[in-house]
Amino acid sequence: MEEITRDQKEQLTTWAAQRDVLLSEISVIRNEILNLNKTRTDLANSNTDIINQVNQSLGRLKELTEKESEYESVIDMDLANKIVEKTALENKIPELIKQVSILEAQKESLTKTIEILQSVNAGFAEKNIELEKQIGGVIELSEKNANVVNSLMESLKVSTKELIDINTKNVAETNIVLDKLPRMLVELQKHGLAIKKL
Repeated sequence: MEEITRDQKEQLTTWAAQRDVLLSEISVIRNEILNLNKTRTDLANSNTDIINQVNQSLGRLKELTEKESEYESVIDMDLANKIVEKTALENKIPELIKQVSILEAQKESLTKTIEILQSVNAGFAEKNIELEKQIGGVIELSEKNANVVNSLMESLKVSTKELIDINTKNVAETNIVLDKLPRMLVELQKHGLAIKKL
């Protein structure tokens, strides 16, 4: 085996030094590559998140656009219905004005009628007061007449009772006489004093 010459050793030393530098540089580059890969991964993830957010936003925008279209159609229909209602109300206004005029005339007529009835009622009230006075006088007179009649009835009652008592007494005495009469006739016949029957 040939021995390595001095020049070759120096060359090997130089190459080893260059190799170490290259290895150091390679290590640095590898770290940078790792960092770049991490950054790329983070950026990719961020990019994916951003893409997802963009897609979600686009989907939401589409949904909102559809809702907006629906609301526009609903609002258009509602507006059309309101316009129809407004037109119907506007068409009713002249007829309602006529009805108001008729009701105002009826109100005026009723007001006059009420005034007349109030006047008549006031007259009736006055007549009622007079009648109450007259009725009061009649009642008072009737009460006086009733007192007189009651007094007469009491007198008549007393007189009637007296007549009844007298008649009762007379009937009792007559009954006694009638009861005694046959015996008296028998006694008279015995003594020849009775009138003979024909």
